[in-house]
Amino acid sequence: MVPQHEVARLKANKHRFYRVELRRELKAASRRDGLRRVVELLLDPPDELGTVLVFELLCWVRTMGPDRVHSLLGEVGVSAWREVGKLTRRERMQLAAVLAERSL
Repeated sequence: MVPQHEVARLKANKHRFYRVELRRELKAASRRDGLRRVVELLLDPPDELGTVLVFELLCWVRTMGPDRVHSLLGEVGVSAWREVGKLTRRERMQLAAVLAERSL
């Protein structure tokens, strides 16, 4: 039997590695592809993104700096400090719609 702290450590590492790989993927992609990927993630968020801040996720996309992200979130009415896992379905849908529109 594996001790509980080992299970927690392995799970935390898995989440960290996922976020690092996603960050690299979004930075390497074009702005359009990065925004499309974020839309996919918002519509069906994996568990590994539950504690990532919405602001942080959007800043990982190429050319999406802090000012642009704050402007976008203000347009949608979502706080930059909300975690992806705590967004309501309505907030996720609104944010995804605006991002999809901007990725055209």
